[in-house]
Amino acid sequence: MNAQTAGRIRPRTSPSTCSSERASGRVPGARPVDDDFGPYCLQSASIIHVATLYVREVPERLYKRLRARARRNGRSLNAEVIEILEGTAARDAEAATVTRRLAELAKRIDLPVDAPKPEEIIRSERDRR
Repeated sequence: MNAQTAGRIRPRTSPSTCSSERASGRVPGARPVDDDFGPYCLQSASIIHVATLYVREVPERLYKRLRARARRNGRSLNAEVIEILEGTAARDAEAATVTRRLAELAKRIDLPVDAPKPEEIIRSERDRR
């Protein structure tokens, strides 16, 4: 791999596609190249529209555990941390959806004002045992 092929992304049938991607902002700095391998779109080494997160003061023990987990899963440490963060964010989003659905159901249930609360019923059942 040389400097020409290192930044190459998917093959193009037309070098003008790079211009449209650069204009759209999807591939900043993209430029068309036509060589022995056919037309390609080269881009700069920067990653496109990806935020960078720095975590400071990571305890050594946690760092070693994350690194070991990444190795077990065949990932880089960065990829492993992203996987963990995505999983956590997905669970949070799912929990928010469930909470919203429960609130909607609670609005549709027409209980009398003096109806016992669920925790009171559970507590009384426990006390009976």
